[in-house]
Amino acid sequence: MSGHKSPLDILGITHALLSPPEQVLFGSLQVDEERFQIRNPKACSFSQTSAQEAEQRKLRDGLQALVKADIELDPIIVWRDAEGRLWIIDGHHRHDALIASGIGSGEMIWIQVANVSSEAQARALALDINKRLHLSLHPKELLENLWRATLLGEAEGSTRERARKYQVSVGTASNIARKAPEVIAELARRAALQGVVFDLEYVRQHAPLWRELKSFWKDFEKPKSEELLELERKRIADALLGALGDDLKANPELVAEVFEEVTREVSGKEAHMVFSKGNQEDF
Repeated sequence: MSGHKSPLDILGITHALLSPPEQVLFGSLQVDEERFQIRNPKACSFSQTSAQEAEQRKLRDGLQALVKADIELDPIIVWRDAEGRLWIIDGHHRHDALIASGIGSGEMIWIQVANVSSEAQARALALDINKRLHLSLHPKELLENLWRATLLGEAEGSTRERARKYQVSVGTASNIARKAPEVIAELARRAALQGVVFDLEYVRQHAPLWRELKSFWKDFEKPKSEELLELERKRIADALLGALGDDLKANPELVAEVFEEVTREVSGKEAHMVFSKGNQEDF
């Protein structure tokens, strides 16, 4: 947290895609772990998750001890987006340790900027740093990173190249590539039923972990709730009114006749429309 040291006093990371260490206001850093945190203990089994979480607590305690001893932490690695905002891509635990120490938003801290143009490239660099330098990523966390990158359309290269990059078997990389489009299609369907926008943010929030695929499809197979059925009714009604509203008002019997024919042709099931008029003749 001290601001009198020069970049020569800071170790930093030597990497072709990283700038030399520089200082910025602590309050200028943005955090979104859903987008940029590579670590994901939930990808592991219960016992593995417990071990990973214990390791993370030990790391946080060690970092906080360094801060209390007035020892400068390694620079936090950030990515600057098109609006100039600085997003943490490596150093979330260092950030937490500084907050626990009571650092103010106006204090200066050391960072290194990732010289990449896209969010996907920033995530790829963060993975590379964690995999090669921190040496603490569990194999299942690497697998989860490949799964998430595939769902977001960010996994590049051939199947063998992906397997090598994420340290999984070629069979696993191939299986992930095969399963991802099925999950994306189902997420798109669920978003449509909910009447919400289907985009990358929706995928990030609702996509299952690789280890949760079975329960993801099991949830799909469960009987639909009344709330979900009502959403489906509303979606269908809106579509019909938007496409046939004028025709329904002008000639409802003809629309009903065509609807019966289309239903029979598409689903093989019979639909019979019955009209009844009350005291008013208006449809």
